[in-house]
Amino acid sequence: LCLVVGDVSDKGVPAALFMARSIALLRHTAVKESRVPDEIFSIVNRELIQGNDFCMFVTAFLGILNVTTGELVYSNAGHLPPLHVPASGGCRETILPPGKPLGVSERAVFRSNRLTLEPGDALAIFTDGITEAQNGQGELFDISRLQMLMKGGCRADSASALVEGILQGVKGYVGDTPQSDDIALLCVRREDGKKG
Repeated sequence: LCLVVGDVSDKGVPAALFMARSIALLRHTAVKESRVPDEIFSIVNRELIQGNDFCMFVTAFLGILNVTTGELVYSNAGHLPPLHVPASGGCRETILPPGKPLGVSERAVFRSNRLTLEPGDALAIFTDGITEAQNGQGELFDISRLQMLMKGGCRADSASALVEGILQGVKGYVGDTPQSDDIALLCVRREDGKKG
């Protein structure tokens, strides 16, 4: 299972077109060219640099999850670290290998890391629209609030419930303050295999 979350620089039609191109390249490369995240990023990066007249870029996290063993092989292109929520409790940032955003530099080097999701573990991959959401006083939701939310009452028995808990937590924090950035959130949880 290939998991990807990305965030494009800038806004408007050029940014939307650049993101659409990035998605198409990531999908094509993951399916046709390679199964290793750092190689996928290297190929896509070279393609995005060509004709990038607006000097845009995309930050991205890409992981390939073996749904049988729980092993996640992942790479980073300047993106925020996902949060790993072990079934045993707690919440911690995933250790990311260095990597520049896609479309920035022909010399960018990407590396892959590995993480095993044990039964009951979850992983939350998100964009800065969550951590930079602001309340009426201009205070950011930030990563520490997200971690506290996930350590506490937001723990859930399914990925969809985890998503709902996070989004409700952010909504409760910002109140009526207009959303300033788009939000993307992807959660995956390894089932424990127990019936009933």
